[in-house]
Amino acid sequence: MWPRRASQRTLADSDTAFIGDHHDVADVQIAPNDTPGLSIRTQSGEWIDAPNSPSTLVVNGGQLLQHRTNDYFLATPHTPSGPRRSKATELGRAAARGVMPTNPDVTSHANSHYQKRFDKLAELAAAGDWDGVAGYQCNGVNTYAKMVRQYRDRLVAAHKAQGGRYRDGAGSGAVSAATEQSQSPDPRDPRPNSGGH
Repeated sequence: MWPRRASQRTLADSDTAFIGDHHDVADVQIAPNDTPGLSIRTQSGEWIDAPNSPSTLVVNGGQLLQHRTNDYFLATPHTPSGPRRSKATELGRAAARGVMPTNPDVTSHANSHYQKRFDKLAELAAAGDWDGVAGYQCNGVNTYAKMVRQYRDRLVAAHKAQGGRYRDGAGSGAVSAATEQSQSPDPRDPRPNSGGH
């Protein structure tokens, strides 16, 4: 059995994360290896570079596979052999150069309600309502709420990089998720125009 070490994550600089040698937990991980930078430890303890080309797939056995096969198949220790930038970092850099991000597609059925938030931001940007984009609020703590905020920030960064301007902070153009959910007045409320308008 391979010696187990916890994943180690340190920041070498502000936008490049390094992950130390580790085993994946899953049964099997199959991933394209079209860029160099993945090293695999052999049973003799030697580190080798995984071959890379556009048509190469890397298959790593994980800890569950090792457990389920009673150590017949061993979990593969592997590590990046150099810095690998995350997709989020690349998208942020593109936005800083003025490349508008595309509207993400939510594929998780359990979180499909977040799609309307991405769509709203895309709609505001397409209409040129940059105050609305910059002031859009999504206060959740899960990954999808974070993705909405990142998408908003990338839209604003790309707009700024293209020379666009907007009012900083929430102004009259700001739209919040709470306002979005209360589009029609409550018929039981006697006050005129209540209900988030």
